[in-house]
Amino acid sequence: MNTQLKQIYSAEKVQRFELLFLFHDKEMKGFISSKDLPFILRAAGLLISDKEINDLQVKEKISKDDLFKLLIQLKDKRPVKQEIEASVKVFDEQNTGFIDTKELMGIVQQIGDEQVEKDFQLILNSVKGKENQVSIDSLVNLLMKE
Repeated sequence: MNTQLKQIYSAEKVQRFELLFLFHDKEMKGFISSKDLPFILRAAGLLISDKEINDLQVKEKISKDDLFKLLIQLKDKRPVKQEIEASVKVFDEQNTGFIDTKELMGIVQQIGDEQVEKDFQLILNSVKGKENQVSIDSLVNLLMKE
């Protein structure tokens, strides 16, 4: 299982997956709760909504092998830098290299996914520049961070 995962993700990322699993294996029995799955998948860098996670129909308790199988299955949910740049630049109408944070937050709120909104607020707090502006480069680099 690890070999397949390492063909898709870097060794560092696989190690991070293992640490995420251990952190969420609160009873130390080799299982995590399906309730932790949204956080884990997003922390793994996957762009996935709560609805898509619910559609996975996973068991209540998930083993490390099952998590790794999910990460392999969801490999196409990894962001591609050019796609993120193109998506973000749409909001830079003046071609300044910055985006208004209020406008971005309004769009995220329209998605209607509470967890996405919370995650996005954390992202904004870490890349916010002057006068409620976000640097496109900083935002893209943060979203692409391995």
